Amino acid sequence: MAEPRAGLRRGHVPGSINIPFTEVLNNGKYKSPESLAEIFSRKGLINKDELVFSCGSGVTACIVLFAAYLADFESLRLYDGSWAEWGADETLPLGLE
Repeated sequence: MAEPRAGLRRGHVPGSINIPFTEVLNNGKYKSPESLAEIFSRKGLINKDELVFSCGSGVTACIVLFAAYLADFESLRLYDGSWAEWGADETLPLGLE
């Protein structure tokens, strides 16, 4: 899919895992902590992992970060520059797979 924002490269941060914010919600509310833990587990993550969340601008990443908190993850960070910053920096590597 093409990058919709002019001036940004297409791709993602290398090594990132995609969890759309809609996957952690059910009718606008967070799923149960057990269901959230299962979502993260299916992605190969355990609650001792240090997780850094990003999205296009850093806003919707907060939804998934809080879902990880509800699922008992402890080491959580937000990359508030997210793709808007990473994708604009030609010196940073791209994940394209």
